[in-house]
Amino acid sequence: MKGIVRKIDKLGRIVLPREFRHSLKVGVGSDICIELNNGSMTLTPTQAICGICGSVITPINKFRLCDRCLSTIREETDFL
Repeated sequence: MKGIVRKIDKLGRIVLPREFRHSLKVGVGSDICIELNNGSMTLTPTQAICGICGSVITPINKFRLCDRCLSTIREETDFL
């Protein structure tokens, strides 16, 4: 993908282009590792692991559980 120029807001934030977020499978609540390397910044999505079964969660949800474990909990309880 080609580079895109973005402005930094008053709070130091930038908006990641939708195409980048979709390509990297990241969204609201996703963890991103930020590293500085010789004057360049690298943003790398980190993988979250389901707190019950240990599978990789993509995209990360607010419960940090995979869809299969969430479905099981929903079936067995009235919690979610």
